[in-house]
Amino acid sequence: MSRMAVLTLANGRSTFSKVMGFARAQPILRAGETIIAGGIVDLVPAQRALLQAGEVAARLPGAHAEITALTAAQEAGFAPRALATTRAICPACAAVIESLGGRLVGANTAVFPR
Repeated sequence: MSRMAVLTLANGRSTFSKVMGFARAQPILRAGETIIAGGIVDLVPAQRALLQAGEVAARLPGAHAEITALTAAQEAGFAPRALATTRAICPACAAVIESLGGRLVGANTAVFPR
């Protein structure tokens, strides 16, 4: 089972009940980290408890998972490299991704070329 599936199921609902966003970031000064975010409702305690070394929980209540993850990356001084979600990226989030230099490569995936 993928990390995204494990963390999504940990919220006690079906896989499709909550959007999860995983943003792989390239930081300026640290080794790469993966930012994990929930959509609208942030990660629940059971999900946060499952985070592993190198995975960072992002918080931005009310925002889509993509925006939550990308905002956390920016605030930490990271340059995003890739983003994946459990649901299709909506047009509003796609516009933000593209405004940050990202490119959608699938319904649930974006990359940020260097």
